[in-house]
Amino acid sequence: MHEHHDSAHQGGTFGPWSSEDALTVCVLDDEQGMVEMLQESLRCLGFSSVGTCDPQYALDLIDQGRVRVVMSDIKMPGMDGLHFLEHALHHDPGVYVILMTGFYSLDNAIAP
Repeated sequence: MHEHHDSAHQGGTFGPWSSEDALTVCVLDDEQGMVEMLQESLRCLGFSSVGTCDPQYALDLIDQGRVRVVMSDIKMPGMDGLHFLEHALHHDPGVYVILMTGFYSLDNAIAP
């Protein structure tokens, strides 16, 4: 079972993202702890977010128009970040996907 966490916009932020109509960022990672940490960081910066460990759920959010930005881990079981990027752009060519990795080198992050 995959958990999904929505974080509501919190006041007391600064910058151009502090309005109530700020865009929602999807955080996609196979490690729930990383999803929660990134969501907390985004909340502190004034962004609302939806967190998930399920790439298909993230694609559904893109289809529904609920998110325009996705932060995705590269190395995940099943659908990795590069395949997710390909599918996301197919669903919405205007979506922004930020690929992240905890690996020291990109070669290690994208190796099979």
